[in-house]
Amino acid sequence: MRICQRCKGSFPDDFYYKNTKRKDGLSVWCKDCCRKYRKSEKYKEYAKEYRKRPDVIERNREYQSHPSRVEQRRIYAKSDRAKELKKEYLKRDYVIKKVNECNRSLSHMYSSIRCCAKKRGYSFTMSRDFFYNLFNGNKTCFYCGMSSREWFHLKNYLLSYSGKNEIILEYVKKGLIGRNMSNDIMSVDRKCSYRGYDPDNVVVSCMICNWAKGWLLSCEDMQIIAPRIIKRLLDEVKKETEPEWFSSVFCDNMLQKEVVCDKS
Repeated sequence: MRICQRCKGSFPDDFYYKNTKRKDGLSVWCKDCCRKYRKSEKYKEYAKEYRKRPDVIERNREYQSHPSRVEQRRIYAKSDRAKELKKEYLKRDYVIKKVNECNRSLSHMYSSIRCCAKKRGYSFTMSRDFFYNLFNGNKTCFYCGMSSREWFHLKNYLLSYSGKNEIILEYVKKGLIGRNMSNDIMSVDRKCSYRGYDPDNVVVSCMICNWAKGWLLSCEDMQIIAPRIIKRLLDEVKKETEPEWFSSVFCDNMLQKEVVCDKS
């Protein structure tokens, strides 16, 4: 039997946590006292200040970057338990709201593209300032000329579409499903698919044109074909929607697409 130094109660060894720093290998407080202390405001303030200490930050960084620790995280991430917990976590309302707010920012988009480029083996020489200026200075798709406002309405319409129009369903299935559609802004496309994300090789593009260009079409070919691809989709959307809504969103841009197609 041992006496707890906090509550002065007498308990067997099973009622105490292990402490390797002490000679007997057990804590001086019983488990109940330890739990109460960890829930107190005093402990929370101490833990908050402790985690900010430079030596603690450096020690944690070394521990997390150790090869054995990295391998453990990699194995756990592939386990069924980790995947189930991640799915449950992402279903929480506050997590969904936080993720959507983060995904809408250009900062998150820049970091995401840079990470994907590294995984896929492409060069990435865009600076953060260049990336921000790329979107601030270009409000339309480089290929089809669709504005960011029009893309926002078209994307929301396609994602919520529940009709039976085969052409619209094909666009949704091939161009939108499985892609990151949380961004209200345009995407970034490489003019030459065999080069990386260099300042002279990136343009602002809507997701439809980004998908349609793929690996086969050149930048020049896509500028000719893109207006026809978008016009074909908008013609079907016009049949399925109310005239007032369609004209308020796409009227001006529709005329531009028709002129481009006639000239080509």
